[in-house]
Amino acid sequence: MTHRRVGGDETRTRYTPAPRVTIAARPNNLPTLIMEFPCAAWSGGGPGPTTRLTFAEVFEYRFVESKIAYFESNSEDFALALIEIVDSQLRERILGRGWYRNIAPEGEWMPSVKDADVHHYRIGFDEHGHYEIVCLGIDIEETSSEWS
Repeated sequence: MTHRRVGGDETRTRYTPAPRVTIAARPNNLPTLIMEFPCAAWSGGGPGPTTRLTFAEVFEYRFVESKIAYFESNSEDFALALIEIVDSQLRERILGRGWYRNIAPEGEWMPSVKDADVHHYRIGFDEHGHYEIVCLGIDIEETSSEWS
């Protein structure tokens, strides 16, 4: 396996059947993907403990439903939690392409974006599916939210 866990218990997905996912895009900027899900068992009324993952400057993302689950790259790397694929075949394919690739300085994928700044994250949800996100950064925040 060529992945590492990102975060602690707050990035485990055992308490939710599916996350809330929002994509925000603006002209001349790469999209941001925001994913929220319960991060602990909650039986009380009102808002419960929630994790919000914000993936910044997203180059590629995909969702694959659990009953047709397949992995186009790094098929042994999976968890019901947030992981970073360390030796990502998908990341390498992306870094090998792109308009800037032939003119960018050595070690840069595009101007001011170093190869090392590009990350491949994967997060799985039991009985829902998994998400693949290739982006420049991630922010992990614990909040509280109503879930139904």
